Amino acid sequence: MVSVFVGFLTLQACKTDKNRRRTSNLAENPVISICLDFGTYPDDTPISSPFKQAGFTVESDGKLMVNETGQKTALQFESEGMSIGLPKRLNQVKLRMASNNIEFKVWATTEQGKVLDSAAVYQNSFKDFYLIGKGIERVVFHGGGNKGALKEICVDL
Repeated sequence: MVSVFVGFLTLQACKTDKNRRRTSNLAENPVISICLDFGTYPDDTPISSPFKQAGFTVESDGKLMVNETGQKTALQFESEGMSIGLPKRLNQVKLRMASNNIEFKVWATTEQGKVLDSAAVYQNSFKDFYLIGKGIERVVFHGGGNKGALKEICVDL
């Protein structure tokens, strides 16, 4: 795998097998992964809405702030939630998230709002979640008692 860090964005090129697991051989059909990593932002950085970076569009009616949570910096959102438009229609999204003891929900949707997959986040430590479905265009977050935290969102192009 080849990784390139550019500002607040990580690009990775690698080869995957039929189950989308990464293999070490980059010779044929490389997959480009784009990650928007809020762990690279300084603590207490306000994020305006809409926020556009690396093809992702982050939108929220509430306040968005990069905040240190569990010794990691992550994008913290209010209970009203937020949504993230993806760079293009995809079949899988990887998220690294945590909540501060109050559950929040995450949905992978089409642009029209059809739910393709979902997850509930309730643990106090950061964990990876994969949302899978044909034609994911948006990821929607709701709940968390103003303590929902997204460290990273990644997609394979």
